This record gives sequence, structure tokens and C-alpha cells, in this order.
Amino acid sequence: MKKYSLYIVFMTGVLLSGCEPLDQFLDTPPDNRTEIDTEEKVGMLLVNAYPMPPIIMAEISSDNGDKRHDTSASASAYESLYEEVALWQDQIQDCSDSAEDFWERAYYAIAHANAALEAIEEQGSPASLNPQKGEALVCRAWAHFLLVNIFGMHYDAATSANDLGVYYMKEVENTVSPEYNRESVLSNYQDIEKDLLEGLPLIDNDSYTQPKWHFNKKAAYAFATRFYLYKGDYQKVIEYAELALTKNPAAFLPSRTYWPNYGSGNTTNFADLATKYTSSEEPANFMVANFRSQTARVYANYSGYGKLWSVSPYLSSTELMSSPGIWGNGGTSSTFYPYVWTASSSSVPVYVLIPKTLYKFQTTDVINNTGYTTVSKVIFSMLETLLCRAEAYIMTGQYDLALADMNMWLGSWCVAKVNLTDNAVHEIYGKDVDEWTPESPTLRRHFGIQLASDKQEEYLNCVIHLRRIETVFDGLRWFDLKRLKMDVVRRYISNTNDVSVLKTLQAGDKRFAIQIPKKVIAAGLTPNPR
Repeated sequence: MKKYSLYIVFMTGVLLSGCEPLDQFLDTPPDNRTEIDTEEKVGMLLVNAYPMPPIIMAEISSDNGDKRHDTSASASAYESLYEEVALWQDQIQDCSDSAEDFWERAYYAIAHANAALEAIEEQGSPASLNPQKGEALVCRAWAHFLLVNIFGMHYDAATSANDLGVYYMKEVENTVSPEYNRESVLSNYQDIEKDLLEGLPLIDNDSYTQPKWHFNKKAAYAFATRFYLYKGDYQKVIEYAELALTKNPAAFLPSRTYWPNYGSGNTTNFADLATKYTSSEEPANFMVANFRSQTARVYANYSGYGKLWSVSPYLSSTELMSSPGIWGNGGTSSTFYPYVWTASSSSVPVYVLIPKTLYKFQTTDVINNTGYTTVSKVIFSMLETLLCRAEAYIMTGQYDLALADMNMWLGSWCVAKVNLTDNAVHEIYGKDVDEWTPESPTLRRHFGIQLASDKQEEYLNCVIHLRRIETVFDGLRWFDLKRLKMDVVRRYISNTNDVSVLKTLQAGDKRFAIQIPKKVIAAGLTPNPR
């Protein structure tokens, strides 16, 4: 029986990042290392096999935010990082939620998954450990999926064999000086699919004390749905979405009826609403997670951190939470539920939020009141999966089914029943609507992918608008922009809503693949081309 040290698990991520605590690892006496010889111990390894999603990096990279007017906010490493991200610069900062931080945590999670898989193999791969094996394989696929989609170009069957992906780590690293090479995006996707399809049938909800904190069956199906959406295999999207959503998803629709009962400006109320939104008791939440991050400071009711690149009332009222739509003209005349939190202070501009990100503070020293911030987030949900399926229906020409899914989504978000029809889609998103410009934003955007007809473009604009609202503050907009080959415009919005363009990232720009960490480049890995 092998013995595994947590240093081994940690070292995999550290070696990839170029950090150097080798002496700590080598000085650890073998007899002090934990023997992973029971189901319980394997399960404990997998608690750490879930990486922190790159929410801040992806969200600020996207068009879900504009540069705001200057304030008296003090400079910090975090604010410098957010500016680097917002302007699509190679990152110098290595603080929490940076490219380096995400890289290390993702490979740290992968190392735990691999340690669990090796321990299972050492025990003879008994059937009793099949649920843990399934969880480990799906976790490994998930972490690599996040890595390749942040640090690589989007999957394209025509080009991905030549696009740089990441190193797909399949074994526990036991050598002092391992050598790694970046594989292609195509190769990464093939390995992700292999792990996902092997692991998914082994997932067993009964093996978890709290299934919503792990890859339960529905969460794994939702992951498969998103994976195939990004890959462009729309029949598989529909197949796995149906497994996640069941035959009667309407029975599990979450209701936002409690949102309008609270008034802006009350901190307790915001936390109340975010607690409800992220609850593991909500049937529509397939998987929720709590992880150490500054995400809650940026996207919860916290007055500093990232607000210079935030969602402004202008952006909200033209394209996001308070925008026009089938629900009405936005704002107070709308039948749309999203509880829009508008706040400001002397040090930050007015910003707009939805209470879907829960801020927590973990105290480590009660006397000195010190500790660290964590965030609770919904990772996979019924509503996002529903919109994945609606998009797949659109891309396969099944518009009636797409309408049914989008109307189901609207049923969860709207105060009064609304009915999205073929004619309404045409009127709101069709050719008669002026195309979006930075100075005159509309709901009709240009996609760089090939579409079958004007009707398909109208429907795609509709579902992507709904997805943008559903996933705002979650980071998924960035990947939608990448895969649909859309330009990203970084604007400056003044106090009086004067608009000017700071920078444009054109579809296909190599900067859609965020640069790998500088320490990794220094260790010999090939950087992304610029």
C-alpha cells in the first residue's frame, strides 16, 4: 500500500506554478504521511478536488462592466489586477483570484483527484469505491475544462488541434523536477470527454452526506450539457440536459417572489436574499460551493473592490437586469423580478448587483478579529441548463421547443406571466432593430459564427440575452463571447452617462486566451501567442 502525503498533492500545483517549497516536501518523514486505505479517507481527499472557478477573471474580462468615473478609492494589488483583466493585459499581479492563483488552485484540485484515483487502484478498484472513482474523474474533467477555457482559445474542430491548451494531468506527480508540455485544445477536450463519460455513470448521490456540495447526478449531467454546448455538439446538449432537467422541469422552477419585498440599501436584506439564492435546499440549484475568494467583495454588497469596472445603472438599463424585453420596458415598468441592488459611497461609483453572491468571513483569530473572506456560489443550476438546451434547440432549428424552454425560464423570473412568441422574438431581436453599438446599445448583437438564417440569428440573440442575465456575476458571459465570436468593447461611462470607447477586443483576438502565469512561463511552459 502506498502512502500519500498532502505535500505530494500540493506539490503538483506548486511545481507547475514555479514555486519552490521543495525542501518542505523532501523533509517530511515518510512515516508521517497519511495512508489512504479506506473509503472515508478517499472521500476526504475528494473534498479538495473542487477548484475555485475563475469568476472574477472571466467576469471582468467580459462586457458585463464598464470603466467608471474616477473616485478616491485607494490603489491596491486587487484594483491593479482588475485593471489588467479589464484591459486584457498579461497579468503582473499574483493576488487572490489572479491567473496564477487560479492555475495553482486548479492543479491542486486535480492532484487531489489523481491521488484519490491512485489510492482506489492500489486498493484493487473495489466496486464499493466506484462512487469515489466517478467523483474523482468528473472533478478532474471539470478542473481541466475550466483551465483550458481560460488559458486556451475556444474549441473549434477546424483549429483546435493547433491551439495551445494546458497540460492534462492524469497521474500523481512523485518526481522532484517533472517536465510538462502544453497539449492542444483538441487533446484537452478529448481527455475531458473521456473522464466525464467514464465517471458520470459511477456517480452515486447516496455516497454523499450533502449531495449538492458535490458532483451529484444532476450536477454532472449539467456539466456534460455545458461541455457539449461549448463543443458545439447540440444533440448531446439536448440529451444530457434532459437527464439533468427530468421530464417535468417546470415542477422545480425556482420562484423569485421574495425578492421585491426588500428595499435597496439594507445590508442584512442583501445577505438574506443571497442566502436564499445559494441555498442547497433550493431544488433548482444542482450544485453549490463555498470557496476562498474575493468574489463576494466584488459582486456582493461590499463597497470596495472592482467597482470601477462594475455594472452601472446605464448598462443595467440598456442590456442587463433592467433592460427592455418581453417583460416590458425595464425599470419600474417591467414585470421582471431581478432584485436590482443599487449602491454607492464616497469612494466608489454607483453600481448595480443582483443578490446571488453570498459574502462570508471566516474568523481564524477571534481576539484580533482576523481571518479571510469566502464566497458561496451556485455552480450548476436548472435555469442555466435550461437555457443551454434552448440554445441547442435553436441551433438545430427546433424553434418551438426553444420558445417553450425560454418561456419556462421567464416563468421563474417574471412577476406576471409573459408569453414569448415567434413574433415577439422578431420584434425585439430581429433585423428591424438597429444593431448594437457602444454609444447606442440595443439587444441585437453580431455573432461571428456561421448561422443558417436571419431567424436563427434572432433566436440566438434572444437566448444569449437571457443567458447574460441568468449568468451575470458568474463569469460565464466571457465564454459565451469567446464561443460565439463576438467583439468585446470596453467603454468609459461618465457620471452623466456619456459613453466613450477605451479599447476593443475583436473576435478571434489571441487575448481571448488569457496568458498563463508568469512563473509557469519562467519554468519553461510555452506562453500564449500575442
